Amino acid sequence: MDMVQCKACGNQVAAGAPFCQSCGAPQSATAGPPMAAPTTANTGNIVAGSAVSLAGAVLVGVGPFLPWATAGIMSANGMQKTGDEAITLVLVGFIGLLTSLVGLTQKRAKYTWVTLLAGLVGVCLAGFYYMQVKEQLEGLSGGIITPSIGFGMYACLVGSVLLLVGGGVALSKPRKG
Repeated sequence: MDMVQCKACGNQVAAGAPFCQSCGAPQSATAGPPMAAPTTANTGNIVAGSAVSLAGAVLVGVGPFLPWATAGIMSANGMQKTGDEAITLVLVGFIGLLTSLVGLTQKRAKYTWVTLLAGLVGVCLAGFYYMQVKEQLEGLSGGIITPSIGFGMYACLVGSVLLLVGGGVALSKPRKG
């Protein structure tokens, strides 16, 4: 297969290809705009970032239903600890899920800023709830059974960070090799 150099970025492109796979620049002088030309130069980064964000969105969305505090065999999930306030984290997870799926299916970073915003809100909320639960549990320590932070709380925190990291990766420019 013959290869030519992209007019915009200099990467190798198959001869006759309508646009560059690296930067999305049109390669031929055809009339009219290309039908499926990528809008950004970082398709690989968009897919990788969206996949990371997708994992984070699932963790944030499920975390409030998992134990936030445990003591022996007893536990309390986020919905029990905060009432309906934790539903905001579920909503953050849902928004992150939608924007990640758009990034994966369309390979475009059009809504990645929403993923970043969801991650930022998630980090703030999960951090706030973490501090609240930790403070409540410190007041209960000293008994026979020591209470601890549950894995649902950590799922919310890690998931929120993954939303931020995934959004950052999706928006980053590819490295020139």
